Amino acid sequence: VPAQLSGSSGLSVDPRSVRVQPAREIVWRVETKAAALHELTARVYDVDYRFPVQGNESGRALGSARRAGHVWDAFVHAGLPSIPDNAAIESVRVAYPEARYRMLGVDWDWLGLFLVGTLVGAVIPAAVLRIQM
Repeated sequence: VPAQLSGSSGLSVDPRSVRVQPAREIVWRVETKAAALHELTARVYDVDYRFPVQGNESGRALGSARRAGHVWDAFVHAGLPSIPDNAAIESVRVAYPEARYRMLGVDWDWLGLFLVGTLVGAVIPAAVLRIQM
């Protein structure tokens, strides 16, 4: 499949792609240069497909996946536009490293911090107001 990927001025797209024939995938490495909304353009068989990519200051891109013809994806993966059913591509996936946050000398996943924050946010007011949980 003749395909290439390019990005707006805030993105750096490595022109070397990796083609995974059994999975029918083409993989590119993309780095963001600024914390902003950028645009990737995948050109497949002379048709352009544009996808927004949200970058952050650490060079990571925040993204998700979108498959052709799946209406539910618009709700689950709201960041990427729909792909027409008759498109030359089946799906687009923008993968990014997991976000980890350092707190109290431990690297936390965002969900762990959310759960700890929720628990602390419930226990402290309950103790102050003397409410049993």
